[in-house]
Amino acid sequence: MRWLSDRNSIRIIRFVPLILLAIVMVVAIPTAVIQSNLRLAELERTIRDTHLQQHKEQMRYQVNSAINQIEYEYALYRQQLRQRLRAKVDEACAIADSIYRAHPDASAEQLTERITAALRPIRFNDGRGYYFIFDQNGIALMHPLQPHTEGQPMLNRVDADGTQFLREHLDLIKKSKDGGAFHRWFFERPGRAGEHEKFGYGKIFEPLGWYIGTGEYVEDLEQEIHQRLLNWFTEHRFDSDGYAYVLNRNGIILAHKQRELIGFRADFVSDILRNHDLASINSHGKFIYYQMTSAEHLGQLHEKVGFIRRSSHWNWWIGAGFFKYQLDKKIAADLTIARQQHFQLIAQLSVLFVLVSLLALWPSTVLANSIQRRVSHYQTRIHEDLKQLSQHKDQLKHQAEHDDLTGLPNRLRIRQELEQQLAHAKRGKRRLALIYMDVDHFKRINSNYGHDVGDQLLVHLASLLKQQLADSGVAGRYGGDEFVISILNPGPQLPLLLQRFCLRAQQPIAINGHDIQSGLTAGVAIYPDDGENSDDLLAKADLLLQDAQKHHKGQALFFDEQLSAKFSEQRLLEQEVQWALQRQQIEVYYQPQVDSRSGQIEAVEALCRWHNPRVGMVPPDQFIAVAERTGDIHPLGDYVLEQACRQIHQLNQQRQQQQRPPLQLSVNISPMQLLQEQFVEQVAQILASSNLPPQQLTLELTENIVIEDIEAVRTILHRLKALQLQISLDDFGTGYSSLRYIHSLPIDEIKIDRAFVRDIQSNQHSLNVTKTIIAMAQYSQMQVVAEGVETVEQQHLLTRLGCQLLQGYLFAKPLPIGELTSLLQAEVAKG
Repeated sequence: MRWLSDRNSIRIIRFVPLILLAIVMVVAIPTAVIQSNLRLAELERTIRDTHLQQHKEQMRYQVNSAINQIEYEYALYRQQLRQRLRAKVDEACAIADSIYRAHPDASAEQLTERITAALRPIRFNDGRGYYFIFDQNGIALMHPLQPHTEGQPMLNRVDADGTQFLREHLDLIKKSKDGGAFHRWFFERPGRAGEHEKFGYGKIFEPLGWYIGTGEYVEDLEQEIHQRLLNWFTEHRFDSDGYAYVLNRNGIILAHKQRELIGFRADFVSDILRNHDLASINSHGKFIYYQMTSAEHLGQLHEKVGFIRRSSHWNWWIGAGFFKYQLDKKIAADLTIARQQHFQLIAQLSVLFVLVSLLALWPSTVLANSIQRRVSHYQTRIHEDLKQLSQHKDQLKHQAEHDDLTGLPNRLRIRQELEQQLAHAKRGKRRLALIYMDVDHFKRINSNYGHDVGDQLLVHLASLLKQQLADSGVAGRYGGDEFVISILNPGPQLPLLLQRFCLRAQQPIAINGHDIQSGLTAGVAIYPDDGENSDDLLAKADLLLQDAQKHHKGQALFFDEQLSAKFSEQRLLEQEVQWALQRQQIEVYYQPQVDSRSGQIEAVEALCRWHNPRVGMVPPDQFIAVAERTGDIHPLGDYVLEQACRQIHQLNQQRQQQQRPPLQLSVNISPMQLLQEQFVEQVAQILASSNLPPQQLTLELTENIVIEDIEAVRTILHRLKALQLQISLDDFGTGYSSLRYIHSLPIDEIKIDRAFVRDIQSNQHSLNVTKTIIAMAQYSQMQVVAEGVETVEQQHLLTRLGCQLLQGYLFAKPLPIGELTSLLQAEVAKG
């Protein structure tokens, strides 16, 4: 142990701390600094990536919103144009008809002179619009812009497209059911060379067999909608200063926030065209990168990130973008704080190194204590860095779990909170209230005042939730206009608290200059009384909410024994409907439709009936609603259609042997059936397998189906008509747009709703509506069926009004196929 001499010990005490310090300085400290730098770099990347992605999504949303605006304006203008042209021609026909009726003894030449004198000077659409008249042989009777053609045949005249436009238009009018048709052609335009495309409407004036029409130049129409949309783009702002610009195929700016750029190809457009081919940008859009000067730094180019997408109309490209330096400004505060903390840490480490070096000669104990204190201090700083990094992660997590609009927890977060509170409630054997809320009249408010007003209303209601209910539990936005609140261990004052809150929500609020009055309706489910898990509680609260929206709007509805029984009954009924379909418990009944003149049965309507072994007969509207909710309406509808086609085909074969005419079969179609894929193919397959001729099948649609999606329904109905079957419009007169759309659909039959038939003798309004429906159907050559005929007096009145078929308990109730066969046999026996 001679080596452990005093001198050596002193040397050890003196130099060992220095050696250890050197090791720490060379290895440990630089490693810590490097790790700190890596954490700082990772934090900076996270902040940048998050902000960049948010800005990109915001741009995509802005451009997509602009594209949707173009589609909306284009569709709206086409619809308004057709209505305007049709209205003008109807007005001209009304003038001609009034002259015709006022001079019943006038000759054709005198009527022609009077009518053309009345219509010739009329101008509209800023002086561009005028009327023209041809007879059915194509002789021009009146043309204000080309009076020299009057009296001449125009039927074979060819426009610039090589089309005999007048002949084609007359053919279209003759083929139309309402005597009118739209058409496109090319025609001279005053003051301009060549022929220009026109779009117009013509209609037959029946008393004289004339064709009266008018038209508009397409270029004027498109110029009008172009200018309106470009003005919208120039004026519209997203959020505070966001905007979209419009380019044509040549890169010329058509609309821009900076009006001075409109009509030119600015530098930033040239930069886009150098790096991106506009033709390669499809309707899905593309992110682009280019250089552009900003209003803050004139004359200096900055990198800009943009999103551009091609519109399907007019080869427009819609774009939006943001400067990267502006993005850098937004994240500069976070980066500055992170860097300051990092540099402070480096400075502190440097001071620590100096102090440790100066104290290296102290006795080892003092030196060790000093090092321990410094290391503890260093660890504290590292923990602070990690804490700050954790805070940034918490911010990102908060954004992922909260609604951007209201700041409330989103659907994902509220489900997590609900599961946690349920776990607490189960462990502590406590109660939990789940409140499912829906905003009253939200769709109407969005439709009438715009989505911006709707968003601000949601923010206002969310603020009320935070003020009055958040302290009691957890509140979140569950869907578009739905909120969910969970309250652990609710007190007896909960109903009063919800009542006061609903009343508070009903108070009007001023938004964008409008006094908006809405409210909240709620369904409340309580654990464990109403359910053991979150799915049961949400389902029951949703059921309560639906019932409250129908019967108790603006109130909070709690589950009771009656509603609990209703819920259980619905669940059981859903299962029983599936069993009934599997076991073929659902039967097809038929209610006859008799000829109003002869009293003979000419058609039957197929109706489904279900005898539930548990509760007896179930009303059709009840189990059909269950089938629509569970998706079983498709197999149910196919089963009824297949059974009815097969049974009526067999019955018609018997009637053919008896030399009796075949029965027409009517089958009701659910909206979900009609709009499903492959519906037309399924109908064709059933007709083929049952051997029922398509002409003997009528599909009945309720009027509300037509109103909800006219374009989709029109396409499907034309495909069904191609199968040669008949289309009937059921419950006619109960909707809002019947007269508007009836002539544009391939409808063969109208059924007058039983509500009008019931009151036809006691209510003048019902009588007037019935007369109008019958008159319109006769004009359009449609058959009319009256439902719900129960008295002889109703039968006689409807017969006098011209209704062809009658249906109701006066003649027969719905019958199974066997009783229907017996009824028809009795009719044959009577002769």
